[in-house]
Amino acid sequence: MQITPDSMRAVYEMLAQLPPFKRLKIPPSDQIHFQVYADPGCYGEYEPEHIIRISKAKVGHLDTFIKTMAHEMLHLYLYVSRNKEWDKHTGKFAYYANRISLAMGFDPKEF
Repeated sequence: MQITPDSMRAVYEMLAQLPPFKRLKIPPSDQIHFQVYADPGCYGEYEPEHIIRISKAKVGHLDTFIKTMAHEMLHLYLYVSRNKEWDKHTGKFAYYANRISLAMGFDPKEF
């Protein structure tokens, strides 16, 4: 599958309409800069101020694309919520990752 900024925006918008993201205060997609990169060591990343990147070297299936976007959207949510550990996978991240995984049918160990 080919990942583009437009397809990233579409997946972001879809996830933003589904629980639990629909209840979370996240910026609209027009405030996010979507970028494709080729890092073979990382699926995706969120960078303040509102850049989401997904690696075409690691993400090749729609399932992985959706999970990676959801993961980065959670980092975004924690950042805009002023959580000091927005870039970590502990505390609030772990709590919300579990809720998102249960709601969307993801394996929480993969998220």
